[in-house]
Amino acid sequence: MKPSGTDSGLPDPEAALGAYLDTLLGMPSRESAIASEAKAAEAWRRVLPLRTRHGRVLLPESRVEAVMPAVEIEPAPLEAPFVGLLGHAGRRSVCVDLAALLSTSSSVAREAAEECRHAVLIGDGRWALLCEATEDATTLDPETLRWRQAADGRRPWLVGVSHRLRSGLLDADELIRWLWRRLRSDGMSDAS
Repeated sequence: MKPSGTDSGLPDPEAALGAYLDTLLGMPSRESAIASEAKAAEAWRRVLPLRTRHGRVLLPESRVEAVMPAVEIEPAPLEAPFVGLLGHAGRRSVCVDLAALLSTSSSVAREAAEECRHAVLIGDGRWALLCEATEDATTLDPETLRWRQAADGRRPWLVGVSHRLRSGLLDADELIRWLWRRLRSDGMSDAS
């Protein structure tokens, strides 16, 4: 009788148990963690630079639904960074003043949103990030990016920096989660 193991065509019992526990506990395998890192790095290869009066951020191009003029924003009784609602293609997007998000000041004038000329739609078009200008999409070398070690409570969506472009890295998914929490705390539950 052959001992169990790789010679018999069966997986090593310790490796099988480890993989099972990782799956059960939601821990990614080493292979899937490497694949996730590669996928994340690839997402940051093409970015759209967004400029505001408080700086410039880079958004992965793959997360951008559309870029359009920020015209006819319907005012809404919301607190900063929310500005109002933007109608497009039969839908409404919640407008977010990107400069207010980037500001270190806790009091940002609502009138400053009037300087915003562009709306960058993310999250299936539910969110419109208002900025002064967008630049042409650019290609980055993910190896040159600096990542934050831990997200702080104030700006968990600001995940790193590109020193070459002197820009912050904006994680769209984390920003959307953060915006939903803020919006719900303002008393508005659905943007569409």
